[in-house]
Amino acid sequence: MSAGWGVGRNNRAETARRALADQALSVLASAQDGAIGAGLPATFDSARARWGPLSPPVSAYVARVLLREPALDEPWPARLQQLLHWLAGVQRADGLIQDTTLASPSRRGGLVATGNALSAWCDWQREHDDSRIARAITRSATALADLLAHDPARACARHGVVVPDFLPAAEAARGLLLAGQALDRPAWWDIAARQIDSALATCDDTTKETVFELRTGRALDSALEAAMRCQTVDAVTRIARAFDKRLNHGGLTRRIPARDMDKTRRTLAAAALARSLQTAVKDGVLLDRRTARRVRGLKIQRIVSPGAIDHCLACDSLADLVAGCRPITRPQAR
Repeated sequence: MSAGWGVGRNNRAETARRALADQALSVLASAQDGAIGAGLPATFDSARARWGPLSPPVSAYVARVLLREPALDEPWPARLQQLLHWLAGVQRADGLIQDTTLASPSRRGGLVATGNALSAWCDWQREHDDSRIARAITRSATALADLLAHDPARACARHGVVVPDFLPAAEAARGLLLAGQALDRPAWWDIAARQIDSALATCDDTTKETVFELRTGRALDSALEAAMRCQTVDAVTRIARAFDKRLNHGGLTRRIPARDMDKTRRTLAAAALARSLQTAVKDGVLLDRRTARRVRGLKIQRIVSPGAIDHCLACDSLADLVAGCRPITRPQAR
């Protein structure tokens, strides 16, 4: 009797998670339909009851997360293709993705946007033969390799590129790593591996901050997957320990009022990272017993429920919600 009750409860929980993910996808579709163009905005303007301007960084991140989903229903494959082509359209002449679509004297390129777009393009190209995407991959990967090869901070400053202040270039390195695999460019692979080692070296310092920043969770997730691809044996252990310490100090497992949207977004990002760590353990990554036990026990309480999602959640947070609620299939490491 008790066993059957437990199975029923698990089934109900899984049904609720999928309903939550489906609802988040529905709002993302609404955002794409409500914007001018096929990209995604960063925010919803509640005063004007409309979505804000399109955001290349947010669009690239959402595409990267959703392309890891093993079974997205129609019409999402078509929507993702439109989104990926839109990202190719905001690629600068030097191959970088511009940080904004707003009119400005200089639309700077960004490592994060370019890295996430490159990752999404490579994931898409594994299943499709898209000539436009193939050209975009080559251009962006070439640009990132030039920027990350020697002194990334100095090279980026010289080219007017926005440098992130967290786990430097984690997303860019992941994108370059995938491109190196797809196009059989060992030199790109080596450059990306060095950047991932650098990101892991700063992992503990990054998570000592008072607040678990939204971007920190995303960058840790990128570093985790890229390090697994590089066969960095201790990657999961290092990230899991740093994440565990941050949870203990930051209290992210506590229920947070939905009206505090900033904390909500941070918690969603933490939930997505926790899911990625647990998936890594299930994939057989070697860990010491203590770390493996902690990773399996990571739980982020749900802070939203079916019917509670509205346009207040930003598009990238909605993607985090999908990542935290639906099973993500990770590619095997090389």
